Amino acid sequence: MKNNLKLLVYLSLLGLIILVGCNSVSAATTTPEATDLPAIRNSNLVLADAKVIPVDTASLSFNNSGVVQEVLVTEGSPVKANAIIARLGGSERILAEIAAAELDVLSAEQERDDLLQKADLARAQARLNLANLEKELDKAIKQSASKQYKWGSQDQIDIAFANLVTAEDDVKNWEENFSYVDERDPSDPERAAVLSALAAARQRRDQAKANYNYLIGKPNELDINVADSNLEVAEQNVAQAKAELERLQNGPDPIKLAQVEARLKSAQARLDASRANLAELELTAPFNGQVVSNPLKAGELVNPGNPLVLVADLNTFQVETTDLTEINILGITSGDPVIVHFDALSEVEIPGTVLRVNQLGANQQGDITYTVLVSLSEQDPRLMWNMTATVEFTKK
Repeated sequence: MKNNLKLLVYLSLLGLIILVGCNSVSAATTTPEATDLPAIRNSNLVLADAKVIPVDTASLSFNNSGVVQEVLVTEGSPVKANAIIARLGGSERILAEIAAAELDVLSAEQERDDLLQKADLARAQARLNLANLEKELDKAIKQSASKQYKWGSQDQIDIAFANLVTAEDDVKNWEENFSYVDERDPSDPERAAVLSALAAARQRRDQAKANYNYLIGKPNELDINVADSNLEVAEQNVAQAKAELERLQNGPDPIKLAQVEARLKSAQARLDASRANLAELELTAPFNGQVVSNPLKAGELVNPGNPLVLVADLNTFQVETTDLTEINILGITSGDPVIVHFDALSEVEIPGTVLRVNQLGANQQGDITYTVLVSLSEQDPRLMWNMTATVEFTKK
């Protein structure tokens, strides 16, 4: 392009010199006649050689060295975003780790969901538990009141006392009956029957008296210590039940929820790490496109960082030029409209827009040139990678 511009300037100067010379000769010999001047080319128009490139391209390489286990997408094949193109060996162990971590994540998520879903039920059970423990506490308080409690309740004592009174009265009656037959011969049947009844009445009286005395009796020191201990335990149980209910007032138990969330976080971290390790063994497509170049073969050794697979979207192209010098680049900025012509498609003219102007110039055979990227307003299905083109810029 630079040589074309120099030739154009040279021819323009040569024509100007010849025109001036002819005019001088004519002026000396003949009267000048009016002639039409040639059209002057727009001095703000800049032409630049360019090439067609895909909008999306990617040169892929493995991050680790290893042996290629399998090649899943061959050269020239279409590929979807995130599809695996090739994989190194050693993935079996990592896949097992991923499966185990996924199971742990699922288990922790289910436990967390159970806690959240059953929060109302847990709160109701806590209330019921507290009510039952409060009843036990009330009982323990009554039994231990002033250390003066009796073995029996008042109702039991009243019944025992009534039984004792009845039994004593029964004894008196049989004693009186026996007084009438006491003087008889001991072998007298009537005397023997009355005596037997009197003996039975006395036994019932003695049993009633023993029951009554037991129920009104006080426990010994050991029994008192047991009662005090039972009261202390009941008080602690009620306090714990109240604390448990308090924890459940606004949802699931925060301690249990924190524990299960910590376990879930740990399992998710292990899963993410295992997936990252697996990704280190895989080459994946970054976008929908086509595998333009793929020399990989199963069983070969590869090194990290070396570009191996070239992927591109061959449906959407743009134009790149490195032909603009430091003189021509002035006045060209992002957003400027352009016209693009293609050498292989002479009838095609596509409008475009300056997408980006590289601010860093490069030295090319003594000239400082700048790279400019141009987006096309439309696509032609005949466009191919690296086709040559010409871009018309209009400088401001």
